[in-house]
Amino acid sequence: MYADAGANRVALIVSLAFAVAYTTTSTVGVLVLARAGTRQRLTLTLLTAGLAVMALSDTTFVGLVAHHAPHREELVAVGWGAGMLLVGLAALSGLRASPPSRTGEPAAPLPAVVQMWLPYVPLIAAAVIIPLGY
Repeated sequence: MYADAGANRVALIVSLAFAVAYTTTSTVGVLVLARAGTRQRLTLTLLTAGLAVMALSDTTFVGLVAHHAPHREELVAVGWGAGMLLVGLAALSGLRASPPSRTGEPAAPLPAVVQMWLPYVPLIAAAVIIPLGY
């Protein structure tokens, strides 16, 4: 892909931007996880792992497309799904208990269960529609 850079500079710039973004995201996630308290460790571990799995899946997809091997996309789709599942589990694990407020102010109320599941409605719709063949 990079040997062909003269042909399509935009594709090269986008590929490099994604690589830098994934590296930055993973680095920040690991650094925040290293400094996190014990109450936030599970949530941050799940979030960092989910973002890393999605980044690995995206990188694998780019490699498959670059080598003209799109027939292996089902493995990438499993990675994307696993990454999204980990991010969703991170959000749900954060519902356990909010940390005590240090300023003496009451902690913000937790969102309702319906609000927590609302982002998954399109995912459920897609899971129903896609096997039906649109």
